[in-house]
Amino acid sequence: MTILEIATFSLRTGVSERAYLEADEAVERTYVSAQPGFRSRNIGSTDDGNRIVVVYWADTASADASMASYMEAPATGDFMALVDADTMVMTRYTMTE
Repeated sequence: MTILEIATFSLRTGVSERAYLEADEAVERTYVSAQPGFRSRNIGSTDDGNRIVVVYWADTASADASMASYMEAPATGDFMALVDADTMVMTRYTMTE
């Protein structure tokens, strides 16, 4: 059963696009893509600066394990420092195969 995770958020005031993209790349390279059950990850944005991160996981256990250790990874702290946490919404879907 494939799990789709969608996170939407805005960046903190003053965060540059370059800083965000560098932090995002580090999170994907050093943390997310190394997690068991990781399938793929994509990012996007709207014209007014809202962000989306879409991650596919092999199963719920893999998604749960990644979430449980996310804040302990060094790159994720740098990434989250750029995000306006009050705007973040995380939704998880079980995909029909």
